[in-house]
Amino acid sequence: MVNENLGDMAGHFFVKATFPGHSQDQVNDMIKSIRWSFEKNFWQYDWLDQRTRQEALQKLKAITQKVGYSTSSPDVMSSASVEEFYRTLDIRKGDHFGNQVRSSAWKMENMLRSVSQPENRIKLESIPQTVNAFYNPTKNSIEMPAGMLQPPFYHIENPEYLNFAGIGAVAAHELGHAFDNRGRSYDETGALRDWWTESSAAAFEEKSKCFIDQYSEYTVKGPDGTDHFVNGWGTLGENIADNGGLKLAYESWRQRYRSDLAGRKYNNGHLPGLESRTAEQLFFIQFARSFCGNTAPDEEVRRLKDDSHSPRKYRINGVVQNSAYFAQAFQCKLGTPMNPAKKCILW
Repeated sequence: MVNENLGDMAGHFFVKATFPGHSQDQVNDMIKSIRWSFEKNFWQYDWLDQRTRQEALQKLKAITQKVGYSTSSPDVMSSASVEEFYRTLDIRKGDHFGNQVRSSAWKMENMLRSVSQPENRIKLESIPQTVNAFYNPTKNSIEMPAGMLQPPFYHIENPEYLNFAGIGAVAAHELGHAFDNRGRSYDETGALRDWWTESSAAAFEEKSKCFIDQYSEYTVKGPDGTDHFVNGWGTLGENIADNGGLKLAYESWRQRYRSDLAGRKYNNGHLPGLESRTAEQLFFIQFARSFCGNTAPDEEVRRLKDDSHSPRKYRINGVVQNSAYFAQAFQCKLGTPMNPAKKCILW
């Protein structure tokens, strides 16, 4: 209830405690590099005709990125701004019900007041301590709250191969949603508009079918040991974003890494005890580490019915099976389980 009614106030203290130094600037710089890689790649997609490519580039350039916390309405880092923002909200000790009623009325007043004002396009829609990231198709914006910019995804002192494999892949994933099977229906302003030519749309559908077929073959075991199939169509948007996200994050990191092998500009130093691993291998290990987890079999089966994401195992293994970079880093022979001859690639 604190988050619901005083989210930015709690966020003020959360950010000060967990989001140190120049973290916001560093993450913004990482996303800028990923966007540059995405833009460069658009020129290499021979299945896109020129008109659709230009529309896509226009949309990519127009995406608003919101990182960490809001700097207006209120400025979360400013005690004075947060205090002024909540000044008219009357919270009384010992009056829980009354506090809820007054909070609801205060939020409704703010919402109605905003109707006659220009939209605040830089304010985060979520509070800073939210552990998630978002793409909003109607606003053409991505959002990375400070709650997501924490280990294992990110830390300001991490080598770049860890940060790009963690939060970089997440940021690239959200950018990818702008061009998945649903996001591609919106233009650079967030309007629902078909900006695809017939030939490019047909090529997109054909490439998407590869992911549908791939993920539809994956199974999870239920409590009784029975195999249950992943819904390749229902998880398509997230699978497109997962695969494109890893590829873009890796290419962006690798470009920076190879431009600065001496480490004068970017931190890509070795981790103590892991000197036998290359930076490329550690990138993919960190990607897996960021998304791995345990789920009870009955919950795994339940999620197949209503979760738009694939099971965690396939958000890792399914993605790297499509990555030539992964196969190269670990020297997987072509035709082995982690380096199949047929790979699904879109962005």
